[in-house]
Amino acid sequence: MTRRTWATLCACLLLLLTTGCASFRTMPFASPAEKVEDKKAVYLLMVTLENSYRPSFHPRLQTVVVDRRVGDKWEGNLISADLQGIVVVPGAAVNSYAARLELEPGEYVLRRLNANGMVFPIQGTFEVPLYANLSVREPNGVFYLGNVRATVREAKEGELKAGPVIPLIDQAVAGASGGTFEVTITDAWRTDEAVFRSQFPALAKVPVRKAILPAWNRAKVKRATEK
Repeated sequence: MTRRTWATLCACLLLLLTTGCASFRTMPFASPAEKVEDKKAVYLLMVTLENSYRPSFHPRLQTVVVDRRVGDKWEGNLISADLQGIVVVPGAAVNSYAARLELEPGEYVLRRLNANGMVFPIQGTFEVPLYANLSVREPNGVFYLGNVRATVREAKEGELKAGPVIPLIDQAVAGASGGTFEVTITDAWRTDEAVFRSQFPALAKVPVRKAILPAWNRAKVKRATEK
């Protein structure tokens, strides 16, 4: 079993424990043959993860956790990142990731981004808490959620950790248990558009509407994690 597979299985188990149910999904347009007209509504999100606290362990996106309201309950969805979404930025210390989320109409919460950072034999597990509400009203179409940049810095007392505490050594060395994330969400479609359209042929000529996520608020996110 690869480390990536193990990390995904652990994320699935955690999601099952916290929501009571979970489903695993892949991102659309992994294949050039896929077409927009064959999909439900697709939401685009550019993600950049960095670690200024322990620079050898820049996090790599693994999954996006999206909760959907079903009646009076929430259903967890684990959407797996693929190699097609990796965006190489010339001269940058880290790569970005072009995430695509296929969602049917409903009420959602983009709960967090799961990532890992590895320098053999240490692997750190990171969790970027977003807790951003999203209402999906259109059954089809393509929408842009924004550009998320999350950077690990050393945490102060009482701040959210950048990842779980266990395993103790791995998490400490990678900076996950001693760090916290600074997160910004911006409208960077002016630059992100070219990346999405060139990286995914299905998006080359389709209209894309904006549905920018609300600004990240540390206090609000902390309250959400404590519920």
